[in-house]
Amino acid sequence: MRTRQSQTRIFGAWGAALGLGAAACMSAVAQPERGEWLEVSATFDGDTETWSVDSPDGYTIIGFDGSWDGNLDWTPEAAFDGDFGNFAHTPDGSLLWVGLDLGPDTQKEITGIRIAPRDGFEERAVGATIYGANVFNPDLYDPTPGSDFDDRGDAVPLLTIEEAPPSGEWTTFDIDHAEGFRFVFYEASPDVHDSFHTDLAGIEFYGQDIVSVSVTGPALAQAGATVTLTADVQNAAGEVSYQWLRDGEEIGGATESTYVIADVSQADEGAYAVRVTDDETEITSAARSLSVGENVPAAGGLALTALTALFGAAGVWRLRKRRVSV
Repeated sequence: MRTRQSQTRIFGAWGAALGLGAAACMSAVAQPERGEWLEVSATFDGDTETWSVDSPDGYTIIGFDGSWDGNLDWTPEAAFDGDFGNFAHTPDGSLLWVGLDLGPDTQKEITGIRIAPRDGFEERAVGATIYGANVFNPDLYDPTPGSDFDDRGDAVPLLTIEEAPPSGEWTTFDIDHAEGFRFVFYEASPDVHDSFHTDLAGIEFYGQDIVSVSVTGPALAQAGATVTLTADVQNAAGEVSYQWLRDGEEIGGATESTYVIADVSQADEGAYAVRVTDDETEITSAARSLSVGENVPAAGGLALTALTALFGAAGVWRLRKRRVSV
C-alpha cells in the first residue's frame, strides 16, 4: 500500500507503469486489473460513408483530422470499431492521436488500456504515450512536429509503450496514476516514421471513479459547546478505517468516521483532517480549521449555526484578527 494526500485512488498494478514517462507493462490478459471499460463503439456505414458512435455514458471520440488518402473509414473512429482489419490512419505528414472526452462533469482515474496495432506495422506503436488531461482543447490540437497547435494544456503522460505489441489481438497495459481526468488519449511517437504516417487498429480505455474524502463541521464554535467533525468518503473500496489528525499529528483514539470534541476550548483550535484507508489505498483529506470564541452569540440576532453557515460560505471568519480557512 502507498500513501498520498489528494482526492484520488492509487493502487499498484503490474509495477512497471509508474507515472511520468514510465515504461508500460504489457500483458495478454483480457483487460486491465482495475477499472471498467470506458465504453465507446463506432460503426461505419459503407453505403452512406458515415460513422455512428454509441456510448452509454455519453463519451465522445477525439483525435486527428482527416485520414490517409481521404478514406472515410480510416478516421479516428476506426480505432473504436472493434475490427482489427480496419484502422485509424492519419493523412500524409500527420501524427496520430486518438482518445475520449468523458464530458465536462466527469473525471475518471485511468487504470489501463488495450490496444491493437495495424498488421505489419506493429513498430508504429513503439514510443506511443497515453495522456490524461482536464484543461485541453481537442479541437485545436495537432501533435505533428512543427504544428502551431501542439498545446496539450495540463496533459500528464500516464505511460509510454516501449515494445511493439502483436497485431490481430488486444494487448493490455495497466496504468497506475492517482489523478482524475476528463480527457484521455493515445499519441504516437514522432520517431516511429519519417513522414509521420501513423495508424492504430484498435484501442480501449479503462477507468474508475475517483476516491475522495472531505471533512464537514463548523469553522467556528462557542467555547464549552460540543463540536462534531465528520468524514465524508466517496467511492471507497471495501472496509474503511479512519485516523483523525490535528495540525498533521495523529489524535490518539480518534479512529471513527466522526470526531467529537466535548466542552471545546481555545486549546482545541487547529487544522483537522482525516486519513482514510480502504482495501486498496490510503488517502488524507484537506485540513479544516476550527476556531473557538468565548462569547459567540447563540441568540438575539443570528444564531451560532447561522453565523457559521454565513461566514463559512464566504470562506473567511475573522476572530481576534485571525483568518480562518474553511
